[in-house]
Amino acid sequence: MVDGVEPSGFSNAENTAYVDGVFDQVADNTLTDRVTESAELAGLVSAGREALAVLNGETEVGAAGKRTLGTVVQAATATGITAFLFS
Repeated sequence: MVDGVEPSGFSNAENTAYVDGVFDQVADNTLTDRVTESAELAGLVSAGREALAVLNGETEVGAAGKRTLGTVVQAATATGITAFLFS
């Protein structure tokens, strides 16, 4: 033991088990999961951005909705193609 150094309270076995579990979850992440998560995230970000534009009078609600939908489709498509090519 080194002077002035205290144990962290973490064990190597616990850390290894946690990391293995995360890797298992990533391996179980299907193409559909990735596309869905990408679409959800893109929709959330785009909706927020477009809501601000509507509130600031920079765009109409209908146009903002169309742009949000377009962003979701683009993100999902790009994610799907990329995930398929690299799987």
